[in-house]
Amino acid sequence: MSKSNRVGIIGDSHCPVMLDGYAEWCMSIFEQWQVNRIIHIGDLADHHSASFHESEIGFTDIVGEMEAARDQIQHMQSIFGKTVEVMTGNHDANLQRKMKAVGLDPSLLRKQAEIWGIDWKFYPRYHKLQIDDYQVFHGDQGRGGKTPAIAKAESDWTSSAIGHHHTAGGVTWGCNNNSRYWGMSVGCGIDHKHAVMAYGASFAQKPIISCGVVVDGVPYFEPMPKKNKYGRKLR
Repeated sequence: MSKSNRVGIIGDSHCPVMLDGYAEWCMSIFEQWQVNRIIHIGDLADHHSASFHESEIGFTDIVGEMEAARDQIQHMQSIFGKTVEVMTGNHDANLQRKMKAVGLDPSLLRKQAEIWGIDWKFYPRYHKLQIDDYQVFHGDQGRGGKTPAIAKAESDWTSSAIGHHHTAGGVTWGCNNNSRYWGMSVGCGIDHKHAVMAYGASFAQKPIISCGVVVDGVPYFEPMPKKNKYGRKLR
């Protein structure tokens, strides 16, 4: 009998502004599901100081931000272990974009695993990871809207698990004459009250703190309870 494929998917963490207790909670979910593979959906780090957008008060020093992000990311490795696979999100690519903007070759930049001092495997930007009959990718390319995951699944006619869209979470199914497919937005693990996230203070919709699990091609969405033992009470 072949081994069951049980995949746990961590949402956007945007270190160093990951919500306290998010990693611990995700691991508790993965242990319940007995996952044998863990993937981070991308935007592992925020790179706010390297952004092309106006910087918010909180991290204007890129060195200080990198050190704080490294602390959170290494803490994540201590929880999830050394075999996590990471999709490269748009925020993860901010350093490369910044180097290009000033005329430097991005290939001079150290690899992400080396920058953060971890052993995780990082996939290239825009990579779509194929598992069973579905794909996993960050999700910032292509269609968005209220249900971006199913929109992307229908674009590729392939079941898809994505991140990127912080206020989207859940699983939507679709069917045509040839196949049944699904799209899952795994949500995120950010602290939206942090100063760096002040741009979203006036937004009616807030981030969905959650993760995803896929067992032999079937998706399960796991929202973090409002009252939990791992971090402060959620809205």
